[in-house]
Amino acid sequence: MFKNLESYIFQNGAPVPKNLSFFEQTVFNFVGKRNISISTAVSEDFYDMLKIFYEHGQQNPYSTFQSVYPHISRTTFTKNFIINSNLIKTRMLKKFSGFACLAIDSGKVGPNTILNFILLNPLNPELTPLLYEGIYGFQGNYEAYKKEVSRIVIELNNLGIQVTGVVTDNLRAQLIATDHREDRSIQKTSNNNNLIGIKGFEVNPFSRRC
Repeated sequence: MFKNLESYIFQNGAPVPKNLSFFEQTVFNFVGKRNISISTAVSEDFYDMLKIFYEHGQQNPYSTFQSVYPHISRTTFTKNFIINSNLIKTRMLKKFSGFACLAIDSGKVGPNTILNFILLNPLNPELTPLLYEGIYGFQGNYEAYKKEVSRIVIELNNLGIQVTGVVTDNLRAQLIATDHREDRSIQKTSNNNNLIGIKGFEVNPFSRRC
């Protein structure tokens, strides 16, 4: 019988762990207590975050922790998280200023349909596709597609992004709503110039062809 867990783990000449620093112990305890995955704990993002904390402390030795990172409530954290997310989204959208394609991709989670809108710019290979918006519980008929695609296109145009083409994943309702050759499409039934000139494409939503 083993006297303790440590003697069991390090039997048969297994390496005995070095003396862990207080910093390392704190990280390990936090990972275990909050059930953080090991892949997250050893990721570059997690390491970089710890490095930022360490360097900030070195550069600001006389600042109190409360002044650097106040202890806030769940409600305040959520509000600030959303604000920061919107700032990041705004910066990313600015990269698509000018002309872009809009891909629509429909899928299901259980009984509910999700419609995703993805921005593409095939003329700039450095720009990866950007998920602009997702609609949970989407109806899925062509009228619903017309309504939401029209709204998104006009919204993007107001942000300085002119949609020149809509790429679908070949569902019939999508084609009726967005194919410029269809009589019931947004191009044929709208008097909005932002919608009239859009071309519809029947290809994979992540294609670079626009």
